[in-house]
Amino acid sequence: MLLRSALILVSSLAFAGGAFAQEPATEKPCTEPSCPIAKRGTAVITVADVTAKVKALEPKQQSALLSDPKQLNKMLENLLILRQIANEVDAAKVEQDVLLQARLKMAYDEIVAVYRLDQIRAERVTADFSTLAHEHYLTHMSEMKTPRQLTVRHLLVESRKVGEAAAKAKAEQLAQQLRGADQKRFSEMVMEVSDDPSKTGNAGLFHLTEGTTEMDQEFLAGALALTEVGQISPPVHSQFGYHLIQLIELTPAKVVPFEQAKPAIVEKLRSEANRKVVTEYRTDMTVGTQLEFFPKNLEGLVFGEDAATDK
Repeated sequence: MLLRSALILVSSLAFAGGAFAQEPATEKPCTEPSCPIAKRGTAVITVADVTAKVKALEPKQQSALLSDPKQLNKMLENLLILRQIANEVDAAKVEQDVLLQARLKMAYDEIVAVYRLDQIRAERVTADFSTLAHEHYLTHMSEMKTPRQLTVRHLLVESRKVGEAAAKAKAEQLAQQLRGADQKRFSEMVMEVSDDPSKTGNAGLFHLTEGTTEMDQEFLAGALALTEVGQISPPVHSQFGYHLIQLIELTPAKVVPFEQAKPAIVEKLRSEANRKVVTEYRTDMTVGTQLEFFPKNLEGLVFGEDAATDK
């Protein structure tokens, strides 16, 4: 039904802007497979052509295409050009070209194989994913959380120039000075003594998410160890030196409600089930059937016809 509606949309929207001649607006759209969508000379694009093209796309790509007249026009123009080019080819020569016939057979095999795998998935993946999604949610509750979000301010004592020992000693000294310091005092010290050059733009502030891989992991661990706003860490070592980190704001992790998590869980379980049945189907095709291999013929293809006689 969705595709039928989409084809009506193609008929009504695709040719906006005068790129193509249009049928009278009062004529009822034809959505039968053989009905023409676009024509140039002897090249005709039918409802079946557009249906096949659209159904080959992922659902999100289908929606984007069918809601955008410009994309529709571009797709139809490309289909027409391909059809025009194909119509110019001498069919008799195509029949005589062995390599071209092999390529056509491979293209056919690929398309039909995809069709068959779609059938296999439809036949064998019959689980109630809504029920399975709830079971998955309950057994994976620890994963159903939004990560902690925190804002921190840091003071860096860089070790590259002064060495690890000296940098650590200075950081420990600053930690003593800043023990119990409020956010205002800590911010002032960051601007005065921090070796991080980015402080001029961000005043030492970082917005962090638990689990991120884009931040130095030692720094992240030190920040995540802070539990109270205003708390200052002991010196935290990283690849840059030693940091004093103050927690400015904390948003705790929250459990995602089932209804919010359900669509993603259903998609995950369905994808896993689809992969499983396809893997099993492919495996079944190799069981009980002897594989025959002709290495000499492959050598001739790779190294030339004289490969065997050269040895």
